Amino acid sequence: MEVQKVMDEQKITIRPLVPELCEDWLQYFDKIAFQDHEDWAFCYCLEGHLDRKTQEEWTHPGERRTKAIELIHAGEMRGYLAYLGEKVIGWCNVNDRENYRYLTAMFQEIGYCPENIPGTRVKSIFCFLIAPEYRGRGVAQSLLNRICEDAERDGYDCIEVYPFSDEKFEFPYHGTRKMYERNGFTETADLKWVKIMQKRLKKKGEQNMSNTVLETMKLRSSARAYSAEKLTEDELNCILEAGLQAPTATNRQEIHFSVTDGDNPILSELDEEKSRLRGQEKQPHNFYYEAPTVIFLSAEDGFRWGGVDAGIAVQNMALAAESIGLGSLIIGCVYDALHGEKKEYFSKALQIPEGYSFQIALAAGHKTDHKIPHTYDFERQVTVL
Repeated sequence: MEVQKVMDEQKITIRPLVPELCEDWLQYFDKIAFQDHEDWAFCYCLEGHLDRKTQEEWTHPGERRTKAIELIHAGEMRGYLAYLGEKVIGWCNVNDRENYRYLTAMFQEIGYCPENIPGTRVKSIFCFLIAPEYRGRGVAQSLLNRICEDAERDGYDCIEVYPFSDEKFEFPYHGTRKMYERNGFTETADLKWVKIMQKRLKKKGEQNMSNTVLETMKLRSSARAYSAEKLTEDELNCILEAGLQAPTATNRQEIHFSVTDGDNPILSELDEEKSRLRGQEKQPHNFYYEAPTVIFLSAEDGFRWGGVDAGIAVQNMALAAESIGLGSLIIGCVYDALHGEKKEYFSKALQIPEGYSFQIALAAGHKTDHKIPHTYDFERQVTVL
């Protein structure tokens, strides 16, 4: 009760760790941080900054303390301190993802390859450490708020976090999945003992991206790995209805949708024909990446806007899939195969109506890969007259 009274009277302030605050940081780690977990007191928050071998060898507190001081003064250990008055009551270790040796080694060890898009900046939160008597009182939330604000201001594309999969772990120093979910983070990978979660940040041109539809647009990206789980009837109907609701030129509603399971033999034939026409050797994946459902969109021959209408419809469908937790891939690579010498054969097999031609396709299913949506250059791509 006394702690809450003090917190009511004094405001929590968050300060970025700089060399001038090193003594505050040391006092916190020396005397406060591990009062209820003395077996962790040797840590000095070096785990993320060391490779696994060094982490296991460096067990002496003094040695680790000296290294932490060195990293702080070199600007290599970064993060935020939470103060109540002039007393440090919390700490969060935050850095660019590529600066954490531990993460790099862990990803390599288990064969996980995070999506690396040139120009994409990812801020990682590695550790929260709140003073025992202040846990559960909003200190971690205050730190997280400041981290998100600064990362967005500094032009980062997303924040990545690594909560433990076991929610009953006694000392969840990576932060909890529930806290991250409340703050808009979504799971992007399950690495058995930790989850990887990300939150996309707003960039210039995204100031109004705040409602559910626009958030879905930001999160959606092409999925190229799927589980074998079939779509339910409700899931499939949701995607198809989104396509049917798309606008068409003069309200012609000329788009036809042919739905097939991913194990339909005609898809293998179509994949072979696509590769033959392109002079390709056998690829490690088929053109729809083994998705359980593929939907082919066709339009009336001779109608000038059929391709445009199909493009609008397929985007509606891709967003609908994302909104219900499914992955999707917009496909155009089989266009030549479906317009070539075997057009009639494939059109009949896919039940494309007579007088219609293929325009575009969508693969959909339960995705097993998760990646950061592509970035863009607002200044280069947009001209406001």
